[in-house]
Amino acid sequence: MNDMDKIRRFKCEVIAPSLIPQKPGDRVKTDKRDAINLAKLYRAGELTPIYVPTEDDEALRDLVRAREDVKEDGLRAKHRLTKFLLRNEIKPPRGTKKWTVKYWDWLDKLTFKRSASRVVFQEYLQQLKEFQQRLNVLEKEIEEQA
Repeated sequence: MNDMDKIRRFKCEVIAPSLIPQKPGDRVKTDKRDAINLAKLYRAGELTPIYVPTEDDEALRDLVRAREDVKEDGLRAKHRLTKFLLRNEIKPPRGTKKWTVKYWDWLDKLTFKRSASRVVFQEYLQQLKEFQQRLNVLEKEIEEQA
């Protein structure tokens, strides 16, 4: 019998230290006193167990964190691109709202006189498209997992 099998035979609840009631002025801390105090509080029903996430829960949390990271990176990429356009005094046609299909079509048709500007623009635009693709992949995976 391995250690995990032994542990599974016992009911085990995790209590957050911040949720353990304490008497004011009780500063003497020993393992024995803490154990007795915890046993009394538990028997009285004064301890609130917390949920311990499973490995699947943690994996899903990581997926959601990755999605948030990509969203933040995508927002930064949008800002870089719009600031680049602003520095080059390029404005979208009137009535075109940012990040709509019409706006993306306009971005795809932009041309530049200087090759350096064209390369920078293409780099920013490609980064933005990659972030959008990554976001779509992560959101699809989250949808499947949830």
